[in-house]
Amino acid sequence: KILSMVIPHSINIQRAPDPKSSNPVFNDGMLIENGKIIFSVVEKKAIRASQGGLVHVVFHEKGPGATHDLFVSRGRYSG
Repeated sequence: KILSMVIPHSINIQRAPDPKSSNPVFNDGMLIENGKIIFSVVEKKAIRASQGGLVHVVFHEKGPGATHDLFVSRGRYSG
């Protein structure tokens, strides 16, 4: 829930481990709708800057400023 507080509101990500599957409800699937995490195992591959990761999507949809804000805010909430 804390990570949802720092994701920009218009970010939508659906990622399944099998690209042919339309059901991402697996241990490493991710669903973010309008910046809210519906489900996800928050792990390195879900967050990183690679294709489909949170950092990658925020950078391409919102730009470097929003990506910077994501990191600054994430650090603030991670203790």
